[in-house]
Amino acid sequence: MIYYKLSWLLVSVFVSWLPPLKFRIFGIIFSCALFLSLISPLSLCILTFLTLGTYYLNLHVENKNITIPIIGGSVCLILLWHKWEGIDQFLLPFGLSYYVLRTIHYSIEAPKHIHSLKEYLCYQFFLPTLFVGPIHRFPEFLNDLSKRKWDSNLCSQGIERILWGYVKIKIIVNFLIGVQFVNWMQTFYETSPSFYQYLDCIRYGSSLYLNFSGYSDIAIGFSLIMGFQILENFHFPFLATSIKEFWNRWHISLTKWSRDYINRPILAYSRNFSLGLILGMILIGLWHEFSWRYIIWGIYHSTGLIIYHQWHAFRKKNIFIDQLFSLRFFKFLSVLLTMNFVIFSFPLTKEPDIKNALKVYQTILYNKYIG
Repeated sequence: MIYYKLSWLLVSVFVSWLPPLKFRIFGIIFSCALFLSLISPLSLCILTFLTLGTYYLNLHVENKNITIPIIGGSVCLILLWHKWEGIDQFLLPFGLSYYVLRTIHYSIEAPKHIHSLKEYLCYQFFLPTLFVGPIHRFPEFLNDLSKRKWDSNLCSQGIERILWGYVKIKIIVNFLIGVQFVNWMQTFYETSPSFYQYLDCIRYGSSLYLNFSGYSDIAIGFSLIMGFQILENFHFPFLATSIKEFWNRWHISLTKWSRDYINRPILAYSRNFSLGLILGMILIGLWHEFSWRYIIWGIYHSTGLIIYHQWHAFRKKNIFIDQLFSLRFFKFLSVLLTMNFVIFSFPLTKEPDIKNALKVYQTILYNKYIG
C-alpha cells in the first residue's frame, strides 16, 4: 500500500509543476481527486460535499453563529457514522479524520472574499497531508500557494525528509523494533512477565511514534517538493520534561487544533481550566476511536495535565523548590517520570479492550500473568 501511495504522490509532484502556471493548481486538485476515486470513492464524495458546502456557507452567510453549528454538526455526524459503523475497505473514507478537522478550522478561521474556490479546493485536496496529516492551516497554505515557485533547496530538503521517513518505518520500526527488539523481549516472557509487558509497552509506543512521525516526514517532504512548508508534527516527544511539554511535542498539529477549538472555547464559556483539559483530551481520544478505553485514556492524560499545572503553580510560588527542580539532575528525573507516565497509558490503546489492558497492568504490578 505504501508504494501505491508513493507513486501517487510522485504523480502529484509532476502534475503540480509541469503544466503552465495557471493550470498547476488544477493539477494538484485533480491528482488527489483521481487518487480518491480509485482508492475510496465514498471519501471523495464526502470531501467534495464538505468542501463545496463550507465554501458556500463561508461566502454567503455572514453570521458564523449559524454556519459553525451547521458545519460542526454535519462533520460530527459523518465522523460518528464512520467510527461506529463497519465499512467495506474499498469504500473506507480515506483521510476522513483529518479533512473534517481542516473543515472545522476553515469554517471558524477562513477570511471572506480574499480567496477563490479553486484555492480552497487545493487546500482540501492536497494529497500529501490527506493520509496522516499534519493538520495544516488554511491561511499559511494560502500564503505558500500565492508565493509558490520551484526551489531546488526545498526539493532537496523534501527528498531528505522522505528518505528519513522511510528509514524510520522500514528499518527502525519493521526490522530493529519489529524483529530484533521483539526477539530480545521474548527472552523475558517466562522469567520476568512484568518486565516483558513493560518492554511490550515500549515496543508499542516507539513503533507508534516512529511510524507516525515517519509518515509525517514523508508528508512534509512531499509538501516541500510541491512548494509548501507545512507544520511539523513531532519534536522528540519522549525527551519532554513534563506531560504538558510532551503534548506540545507529540502530534503537534492535533494538539494545537484541540487547544484552539476545544480547550479555549470551553475555558471561555465555563471559566473552568480543568474542564477544558478533560473534555479536550477525551475528544482527542474519541477522535481516534469511539470506545470506553479511549475515554479512560483521555481522562488519564488530562489528569496528568491537571496535576502538572497545579505542581507548576506551586513551584512558581516557592523560589527554592523552583530553583532546585531546575537543576540538570531533576530535569533528567522529569524526563524519566514523563516518559513512564506516557508508557503506562499504552496498554489502554495497545490492547483490544479494557479487560485485556487491566491484565497488562496486573502483570506489571504482580509479575505474573493473570488468566
